Amino acid sequence: MRDGLLASHRSRRLAGAVAAALAVALVAAAPAAAAPSGGLSIAAEGTGGGLRLDGEPGGMVRGAVRVSNLSRRAMTVRLQAADIGNAANGGADFRTGTLARAGRWLTLSANEVRLAPRSSRRVGFTARVPAGAAGGSHYAGVVAIDAADLAPPPARKAAEGEQTGTIQRINRMAVPVSIRLPGPVRRSLALSGAALDVRAGQTTLRLGLRPGGTAFLPGARIRLRVVRDGRTVFGHRAGLGQMVPGSAIDYGIPWRGRPTEGEYRIVGEIRPEGAPVVRIDERVAFTPEIAERLEREGVAVTRSAIPSWIWIVLAAAAVLIVVAPLTAWKLARRSGTLVTSR
Repeated sequence: MRDGLLASHRSRRLAGAVAAALAVALVAAAPAAAAPSGGLSIAAEGTGGGLRLDGEPGGMVRGAVRVSNLSRRAMTVRLQAADIGNAANGGADFRTGTLARAGRWLTLSANEVRLAPRSSRRVGFTARVPAGAAGGSHYAGVVAIDAADLAPPPARKAAEGEQTGTIQRINRMAVPVSIRLPGPVRRSLALSGAALDVRAGQTTLRLGLRPGGTAFLPGARIRLRVVRDGRTVFGHRAGLGQMVPGSAIDYGIPWRGRPTEGEYRIVGEIRPEGAPVVRIDERVAFTPEIAERLEREGVAVTRSAIPSWIWIVLAAAAVLIVVAPLTAWKLARRSGTLVTSR
């Protein structure tokens, strides 16, 4: 909003100067441990995929996963409970940091298991549902990690003047757990706003999405246009994956073409499955501050583009410059004629 006001203020000053001159589909969509990673596999026992459990507020439910070592070496597997949130463009994101949602209901019977080559083990868990839990579906997960991936890489002595860095890849396998409590099924999606984000020379249009209700959204289709002075700068069409209620999505769209300083309008719609259509009508602005940041990173920006309505003001001013003296001359002549006739 502040960026838009700055751009609008700049335009008004210029005009003045011119005038003066998850759920079941979520569970089913998550494959049994996706694809085995380095020989590690995890799946809900008895289903081969995710797990759906029916419970009551204040009650307890039980489930189990099966962890498998498909490799020819012994393996230590770390297990963690997880919350399920939304990835940036939809789909499940298993979060094992500080648990704040249904993930904190889970207690695993083991947090680490040792597996011989070509072996597997059942790991049970319980989920204690709080007495005040709302009706509907609640989503959690069980994440498995090969402990060997967590070991620090061997140190290497750097040559004189050499700059070194380390990239460590950690593969996580996960099983989604849906805990269904009595209550109506509702789905909704809201747009909280739009903004421009500039990082590493790349401009991204970001839409804040807020899934709501008591069950996940199976998916959505998004269609929008970025408009400047009545002209479409670029369009965007895409699909969003499953969305878990209560977890915000920061949906990013790469900006196309050369940015121009000034205000843009974002218009379009989002059509979520099983929920009302969301209309998009937002404004964002390339402010002087954003333009300077891009230019510092080597991105060319067109400065102070004049909106089309400014040209209308210019044309009106030109007409006034021509017509006003002529009108004044005619009035003066008429006045002189009247005086002479007395």
